[in-house]
Amino acid sequence: MAELVWINGALVPAAEATVSVFDHGLTVGDGVFETLKAIDGQPFATRRHLERLRRSAAGLGLSVPPSDDELRAAMAE
Repeated sequence: MAELVWINGALVPAAEATVSVFDHGLTVGDGVFETLKAIDGQPFATRRHLERLRRSAAGLGLSVPPSDDELRAAMAE
């Protein structure tokens, strides 16, 4: 099975994933790194994870465009 990555709102094969050369995170280096524990393939403490993600992004003046519901759906996929 090909490795999949989530990029621009969709799961795509890793070999096909691209980032624009104009991406702010690439050109300026701004970004948030957040991890989420999974138990038996299921995300653990999702609410706390999303709160940390948004708090960290806000601290850098960044937004997290997808809603929490959209991010949960992405995790489920």
